[in-house]
Amino acid sequence: MNESAFTSLLDQLDHGVWQSAADGQGLLMVDDTGLQAGPAQAPNVIIPPPDPNTLSAEELKRQSLSDAGRLLADYYRTHPLTRSGFNRQVERLIEQQGAAAFAAPQGALPQRTLFVDGGEVVAEPASSPRHRYGVFCELERPLEGAALATRLHQWLQQGTAYERYLSMNVCRYNC
Repeated sequence: MNESAFTSLLDQLDHGVWQSAADGQGLLMVDDTGLQAGPAQAPNVIIPPPDPNTLSAEELKRQSLSDAGRLLADYYRTHPLTRSGFNRQVERLIEQQGAAAFAAPQGALPQRTLFVDGGEVVAEPASSPRHRYGVFCELERPLEGAALATRLHQWLQQGTAYERYLSMNVCRYNC
């Protein structure tokens, strides 16, 4: 999720959700696409509740909107994308760039590799210095057309792509 989408979600939350947050609940990130009120100790709290009786719902909303960029950056510094959030973004990139851009036979690199920057999956081109360290679908043998598209779909749906993303960031989220 990017800052613009996050700001829009914050702005669209109804007053009841903000009131719940002002009354002691946290605002939770849901599958990297939505927000809801929930337990303040939940692992996916993006906006913790304020100190009791210090902010009204309107003040909490105003403060959260003004701090949206920092809140989102802080959240994704310590929280990986969810599998569904990761897959959704990768599917969008595959639609834009084509399946062939993200797959290569063993020992070769594709045109693009995947990284996550602040809650957004990005496709790094071969000209990028970090390209060789990104996530991509490694093929046992070259594939084309529908067979390649099917293989990439399986790679995502089976969780292989997501597991690779997590393994590449294990220290980032667990150290």
